[in-house]
Amino acid sequence: MMISMKDAESYMQTGEYHKALEILELILEQNPDDAEAICNIGIAYTETGDNIKAIKALEYYTGRYNDNPRAWEALGCAYFRRKDYSAAYRYFRQAQKLAPENPSVLRNMGVLFGVKGEREMGYNMLKQALDMSPGDYRTLYALSYVHREFNNRKEARETMENLLQMDIPEEIHRDTVVNMIKMDLGWD
Repeated sequence: MMISMKDAESYMQTGEYHKALEILELILEQNPDDAEAICNIGIAYTETGDNIKAIKALEYYTGRYNDNPRAWEALGCAYFRRKDYSAAYRYFRQAQKLAPENPSVLRNMGVLFGVKGEREMGYNMLKQALDMSPGDYRTLYALSYVHREFNNRKEARETMENLLQMDIPEEIHRDTVVNMIKMDLGWD
């Protein structure tokens, strides 16, 4: 069986990160210096929650190649998940410098600002990210929480209804349905 980076990237695009990891590990066994595989395995580890491995791979990669905004963003996400918000901010800023119009980076920074208590700034960043990429379910999902947090019930419901019309991961679908029920019952 011939394995390729394209196969790994296809799995990553559909959210099948564990399958992508299998391929990336095989690629790196054959060529341990494959920079693209190192970057992608770091991103895949971030997405599967293996943040220590993600940080190791991405710090190795960014120490050699510092012009890839995806790598910096993934590094920021790994640190965010470890609750090291100052490092997450630093890496998101680096990604933003390289790709100032990237809605994914803006979304992640918006979530970070919200967690750090700068809710208005985070909210504005999320709305801007959604304007840039209206079909991004991750941004809609984050906004559904922020709308509820700000007691914008109409916007929260519209956002959740839009989200449920999309092809989204099952866990996000389930969480959104539960949140709509809680909101309707006044439990939020």
